[in-house]
Amino acid sequence: MWDLKPDLDLKKFPSSGPYRIDSVSEDGVVVLVANDKWWGTPAITNRIAVWPRGADIQERVNQGSFDVVDIESGSSGLLNLPEDYVSMESPSAGIEQLIFAPGGPLAAPAARRAVALCTPRDVIARNAATPIINSRLSPVSDDAFSAAENVGEAAQFGVANPDAARAALNNKPLTVRIGYQTPNARLAATVGAIAKSCAAAGITVQDAGSATAGPVALRNNELDGLLAGTGGAAGSGSSGSSAIDAYAFHSANGNNLPGYANERVDGIIDAQAVTNDPKELARLAGEGAPILWNDMPTLPLYRQQRTVLTSTKMYAVSSNPTRWGAGWNMDRWKLST
Repeated sequence: MWDLKPDLDLKKFPSSGPYRIDSVSEDGVVVLVANDKWWGTPAITNRIAVWPRGADIQERVNQGSFDVVDIESGSSGLLNLPEDYVSMESPSAGIEQLIFAPGGPLAAPAARRAVALCTPRDVIARNAATPIINSRLSPVSDDAFSAAENVGEAAQFGVANPDAARAALNNKPLTVRIGYQTPNARLAATVGAIAKSCAAAGITVQDAGSATAGPVALRNNELDGLLAGTGGAAGSGSSGSSAIDAYAFHSANGNNLPGYANERVDGIIDAQAVTNDPKELARLAGEGAPILWNDMPTLPLYRQQRTVLTSTKMYAVSSNPTRWGAGWNMDRWKLST
């Protein structure tokens, strides 16, 4: 992961596309300029400033400071758009999920299942205006392969059951820290819903949301659970391929945030990557799902929805369900004057 700071040595930063980095400001704004050494079709817009997401999106949209905004739906609350902006909402290829830390109070599968049992997945999904998702091995789209993961073992985790959660812990109290990258109104509400529901099971859920909450904080035991997209991303995080995204649960993969290891699941993931037989892919997903519900490395919640706002003066901007988001065709963007 690149850590872009103002003192970045641009001579050492690689660029193999239509844009190159021109500068990085103290507040995290990355300025891209057309790459004069790019051998392909030149970028239409010569300069683009990419801002990190902040709490002032409504204010900046009102001021007309942003021409394109790509955010998780609901993360900035209810946005009121001026007449010269349009909004597009679409499902991503990433799954909003609770990723459990490899160590700490949720290292044991029983503790993870307890938290999952008292999590109101139905309420959380309803607040996101999208169905509950059970996909881990076939997460990219809602199709026959992801449907194969709707196994019987998932049913007990559909609605909150504090009594079952308490029994899973043998009536012992538990305190967990759930983090997410702030600001994010929707995920703050999600933690609140989990905390309220799990309190009845003797589980205290602490809101550990912060600007630095992410995969590194999870691995450093600063968090016990991380609310995020595929791979711990604040956005979609998806590669666009289920075969690739499923490797988040492979023991040999560095992006395996829960530190999950199961030999049979490794075999299933490897087999998915080398077959295109629909029946076999569905069979593999159906075989792996019960194992993952028992071991509970993550708790899938819902398909992350994306909102793209654009100025009416912008052309060629379109959403993308993968980790590249709306910026996938940035070199084709044009702002009329």
